[in-house]
Amino acid sequence: VTAGPEQQQRRRRSSTAASASAAAAAASTAILAPSSSRSSSSTAVLDAAPSTGVSQPSSSSRSSKVRSGRRGSKVDRGLRSSLVAEPALKEFWYPVEFTSKLGLNTLVPFELFDEPWVLFRDTEGRPSCIRDECAHRACPLSIGKVVDGKVSCAYHGWEFDGDGSCTKMPSTAFCRGVAVAALPCVEKDGFVWVWPGEGLPPEVPSSTLPPDGYEIHAEIKLEVPVEHGLLIENLLDLAHAPFTHQGTFAKDWPVPDAVKFHANKLLSGNWDPYPIEMGFQPPCMVSNLAQSSRLDWFVMA
Repeated sequence: VTAGPEQQQRRRRSSTAASASAAAAAASTAILAPSSSRSSSSTAVLDAAPSTGVSQPSSSSRSSKVRSGRRGSKVDRGLRSSLVAEPALKEFWYPVEFTSKLGLNTLVPFELFDEPWVLFRDTEGRPSCIRDECAHRACPLSIGKVVDGKVSCAYHGWEFDGDGSCTKMPSTAFCRGVAVAALPCVEKDGFVWVWPGEGLPPEVPSSTLPPDGYEIHAEIKLEVPVEHGLLIENLLDLAHAPFTHQGTFAKDWPVPDAVKFHANKLLSGNWDPYPIEMGFQPPCMVSNLAQSSRLDWFVMA
């Protein structure tokens, strides 16, 4: 059967549309190719359209196909982001409590890398840190009490020393070798520090004291329901101050065309035009030193 002129024209239009769709699909695939082949893919995109001998599809059609390809492809951009803590972050000393808040008969529970721990002072008055979970029935040790420098579990009275060893098992025969995990723990410069890493820890940092001439007026601990990286970025970012803190320290601060950071050493420096020196100390500490006509203050967070 021979097609008439109108049918032949419709077939030519259909063939042209199919060729254009194939070219757009090829372009979308090339744009989203992995970085290792990005340069050659770009060339393919530039050369694909002329070879079809047809006009390009509309911009809305192209963007729709590119978006569709992006959703269906796994693209390696060279960047990674997740809320999973990197193992290397454990290889640091962490300040987990103020020394003044850890009394002789005080239990201070906290979490570090999603694991429960509890602080207390041993028979010598030294800070200790053991897992907040009894080796007997997994009861939180922090709801118990300190007895002669040992933690007594509230459930059955089992006692654990600063090394995590169980030293007493009431109402049952004593079993040797029972213990809970313990972390290296010291106090220095007003903080209680713990080491969650592997191996022998290095010396505790010596950079948490205020500068000469400054006195400590307040020790405040706040729990903020945000990811820690976002909080550190907030403390290091002064561009938001004249908008967010007009009622406190940033009153009458100008809004410049650009806020510049002048580094005087690694990860530390001052913000121009604001009168604040700032520094980041791995893994999670930020220091702020502000000077003004009304008040000078130093904050370690």
